[in-house]
Amino acid sequence: MRVLVVDQDSASNEAIARSLRELFIVDAVTNKGDCLDLLRSNAFEVIVATERLEDGSGLELLGQVGKKWPSMLRVFAADRERLKLLRGRLGPFQ
Repeated sequence: MRVLVVDQDSASNEAIARSLRELFIVDAVTNKGDCLDLLRSNAFEVIVATERLEDGSGLELLGQVGKKWPSMLRVFAADRERLKLLRGRLGPFQ
């Protein structure tokens, strides 16, 4: 299985990728643009995105991905307090 992690913090990306690499093929990027470029040229089964990216919102990115690649599993990663604040914006992720 191939997983794409999208987080503005490259150190977090590396830590997540390291922890998943024994189980999955993992790529990590820090912004929507690089993410969409990778998705156009590679097949991924799972995308994990945080709310804040270098060039926008992870939630917005996951919405775009869902429209273009509807079979891809989309995971929105945020801490519990942030999820409470975003409750009204989560739509299909609730």
